[in-house]
Parts: sequence; C-alpha cells; structure tokens
Amino acid sequence: MASFRNQIDEIKSKIKISEEISKHNIKLVQKGNDLWSLCFFHNEKTPSMKINDDLCSYYCFGCGAKGDLITFYTDYLNYSFSDALKELADKAGIKLNLDNRLKKFDEEKSEKINEIFELASEWFHSNLYLKENIKSLKYLKKRNISENTIKFFKIGYSSNLNSSLLDHLKKKSFTEKELLKTSLFILAKNNKIRDFFYKRLIFPIYNVNSKVIGFGGRSLDGSEPKYINSSESDFFKKRNILYNLDKAKIIARKKNNLLICEGYMDVISLYDKGIKSVVSPLGTALTQEQLIMAWKTCKIPTIMFDGDLAGKKASIKSALLALKLLKPGFSLQFLEMPKDQDPDSLINNLPKNEFIKFLKSPKILSNFIFDYAKESFSYQTPDEKIVFDKYFDDISNLIENKKVKFFYKNEFKNKLYSFFRNKRSFETRGKNQKLDEKIKKLAYKELLSFIGCYINHPSIRIDLIEDISNLDYFDQPLKDCFKELSKKEKINLSSSDLIKSINNERILNVIKKSLNTAIYQLFPYSSSDYNSHTALVEIKKSLRIIDTRLSNFIELDKSIKDFKSETTLLKWNELKKLSYDYISEIE
Repeated sequence: MASFRNQIDEIKSKIKISEEISKHNIKLVQKGNDLWSLCFFHNEKTPSMKINDDLCSYYCFGCGAKGDLITFYTDYLNYSFSDALKELADKAGIKLNLDNRLKKFDEEKSEKINEIFELASEWFHSNLYLKENIKSLKYLKKRNISENTIKFFKIGYSSNLNSSLLDHLKKKSFTEKELLKTSLFILAKNNKIRDFFYKRLIFPIYNVNSKVIGFGGRSLDGSEPKYINSSESDFFKKRNILYNLDKAKIIARKKNNLLICEGYMDVISLYDKGIKSVVSPLGTALTQEQLIMAWKTCKIPTIMFDGDLAGKKASIKSALLALKLLKPGFSLQFLEMPKDQDPDSLINNLPKNEFIKFLKSPKILSNFIFDYAKESFSYQTPDEKIVFDKYFDDISNLIENKKVKFFYKNEFKNKLYSFFRNKRSFETRGKNQKLDEKIKKLAYKELLSFIGCYINHPSIRIDLIEDISNLDYFDQPLKDCFKELSKKEKINLSSSDLIKSINNERILNVIKKSLNTAIYQLFPYSSSDYNSHTALVEIKKSLRIIDTRLSNFIELDKSIKDFKSETTLLKWNELKKLSYDYISEIE
C-alpha cells in the first residue's frame, strides 16, 4: 500500500496546479516558459506570482507567499487540510490511505460509537412515520417542510410505544457501558439507564465529515426547555459544531456565501426553499471556534439571527467576537430580521423573489455595530456623548490585528463625526442654522491652515505629506489642491516658486484662501513668520486631534435640541453592559 506521503505526491503529479488556480478567476500570463499571475494574497498591478507546473508550486516575488497545490486550497480557498486532500484525491482518482496524520483532522470516533449513532438516527427517523406519532409528522408539514427535506435531514421522533432506544440498541448486542458513553442515555437515581430524549422531534447533528455525533430534540407539547442537545462529551462539543456545515460547505465555497441562522428549523426551512448554504450554532451565541470554521468556508459569512431581543443580543455578541478576530479579507455581515420574525417565518411569509432581494442587502460589520449603537444610545448631555465616543474606542481596542484596528478606529470616528454633523444640520433652524454655518466655516478655515502651513514652511513639508494626505475631511477642491502641491518634483520649491508652478485657477483660488491674514490670525502656525520647527509641532498636534476638534465645533450650540431616536429592543445601557461584559470576558 502506498504511503501517505507518496499519495500526496501522486495527487500533485496528476493535477496541474495552473489549471486549479485558473478555475478561480485568476488570470495566468505566459512569459517565456513560465506562467505568472497577479498575487492572490496581496493587491498588485503587475504579475509577480510565478506558477510552476513541474514542481506543482507557486511563489510571489512581491510578498514572499509560496506553496503548492494543497496550500492553495488551505491558504487561499480556506479548506481544512483534510477537506483539501479529499477533494483533490477525488479529482485525481486516488483512494487515500488515511493514516494517523490525517485522522486527527477528521475528528474520527470509535467504530462502536459511530455505529450506535447511525443506528439511533435510523431508529428516530423510522419512528416519525409510525401511526402513533402522526402529530409530529403533521407538525413538520404545517411548517411547510417537504418529504424530501425531512428525509434529507433524517428528522425523527424519540417515542415508540413498542420499544425504547435503549431496548432497540441492546438487541444489537451493545453493552450498557458502551451506550452510556454516547450521551443518548442517562443513569437515573435508581441506577437504571433510560433514554435521554423523550417525546421530542429529533435532529441528527453531523460533524464536517458527515458523521453523526449527537442529536437535538424539540418538544412539541409545550414542555420546557423547548430545545435540548446531546450532553457535552469528547466527540460532541457544541462550541465546535455548526449544524449542517457538512452539507452547506460545498455550496458555500462555490457561491462564497454562508448564512448563519439561530436554529435547526431555520436551516431546514431555508434549505427546503432552495437556500442551501445555511448553518446554525446549537442554541448558543456564535463562538470563536464556530466563526473560524465559518471563515474556512466563506471569508464574509452573513449572520441572520431572529428579530427578538435574544436574537439582537446574539447578533451584537457575534459582532464583538468578530472584531477581536478580524484579519485582512475576513469579516462578518448582518441581515436584520423584522421585529419578532425569524428566517423560517420570513421565508414562509414572503414571495421567494422578495426574500432573495432581502438576502442581497446585508450590512457590513462596521455599519451594523454603529447603526445599532446609535439607535440604542442617548446623548442629551456632553457627558453622554463622551461615553458614546469612548464606547467605539473600547470596542475597537478588541481588534488584535494592528492594521485592521487602525482602519476600524478611523471608520468609527468618521461615522461618529458624520452622524453628529448630519443630525445637527437636520435639526438646526433659524439662529441655530446660522451658528452651524459659522461652525462649518471655522472647521473649513482649519483645513485651509494646513495647506497654508505646507506652502509657507518648505523645510517641514516632507514631515507633513503623509499626515495631511490621510485627512478624510478635505472636500474635492482641497484634495485637488494638496495633490498638486505635494507632487514629488515640487516638494523642495520655495513658497513663491511653488505657487508659480500652479496654472489651474481653481487650485490657485484655494491657495489664495489659505494664504490669508484671517487664517493666520486663527491658526498662527500657518504664517510664514512662524518658526518652522514650532509650526511642525503645532500642526502635528492639530492633525492628531482634528476629529475631536471638528466634533467639538458641532457641540458649540448648547441650545440645540438633542435628536431623539427611536430606541430599539436593546437599550443603550443594555448594549454598553453587554459590550463591556464581553470585553471583560476576553481580557
């Protein structure tokens, strides 16, 4: 029998890596005897990724990324190691020799446990069609679940008048000790074993390799809890399982779209209506392990939890969890259910084309967090506004990736500024409107002072270019002006020569506004009379706090009536507590 290593080599010899890469909308260019492509791990305009079919390898001369056919599947397509090998082995027509190195990726259980679970699943499923259990079948039909879907998910029922699951499996020669290991049974106070699931609709739960590892049960008679799952064990850990991932992952990878709902019935109902790349956690909020599993299938999964208070809280917790783990290219997006609706009820109440339209309008992570926070908070006093601003600083600090943290913190600051500015503009009337215009003019003059300082102090230009270029508050004329002034060939020109080099009247008009006595009086560092070194210190300070400064301008009008937003189910104090409790948990 061929060794595991030899089988991998055989797979590589039978599949051209260039053909696999080109299947994923990556254009290959022939240069001499070599194939090249744009690197699929970083943005670039000219190809620097060399593809070598003989060695079954790729290497980027730009960022240093390298690998082979297997790592293309694991690192770029986000397959698990075992999934990548299985799919490639199938394509190559090779039957893998699964030694211990591969088994650890497949979460294999003992043969006995596998057999018990499979037999239990069949027994539950057959019970659903017994005359005595007709109510359970009618319940599924009432929920618009088709016969094909019932069989596909092997939905069952845990009651049988003629036999218990315990009796059924004992007849198959399993010992009580073996059966107790499965969490399908419990040891009662009288030391007698009895079935764990009793008079419940049963949903088999599979791992990513389509092995039954546990069950979920739903009561149909109103008894609580409504849902229960198999007990935690070595092979059944809820935090590591996404219901239906084994079936959804193939479609999700092809469509690059994975829906995450709350419960079994959401998944089953959506699947029944043709939406098949859908999964759910097992009655708990999304966990770190589940999010990582989802990311291996799709880079930006979509959360679609229920529209009740519990669903809102679970969505916020998922958003905060995602913040902590964000890395370039990976995120979450959110579909917000109407109040008291869930995906199951919504798809049954809407025409399918309207539901599809709803699916195509998710909110990106930053918008979801900001929109929900702004609808939940109160900002009647300056102190409340400070708390609101600090909230976004605190949750941004959850992000471990420094680059992602930088951009998210800036994004929240910009949203906060725009929010206050828009609400301020909308509500201001009469004198308030005049004051608002003065505030805007003052803010605009500060931006002009940055350009004036840049022109009047040639020796510090090199230290200012990056900071000023990163400003998000410039309007288009200011942007065009600074772009022209900061061209490489002009950076060392004297102030007068720099101005003479400009021929565009629109840009010259901006320069004229910048080099104005009124600007110098408000912002002395922009004057040519100011010491250049001191000017650099002053303008750096101003650039660092411009977000705060512009926000403060908006708050000058103490008579403004604060915007009264409609509060959502999750109030501001609840949202803060939920967020800070979560921050404390992970710290």
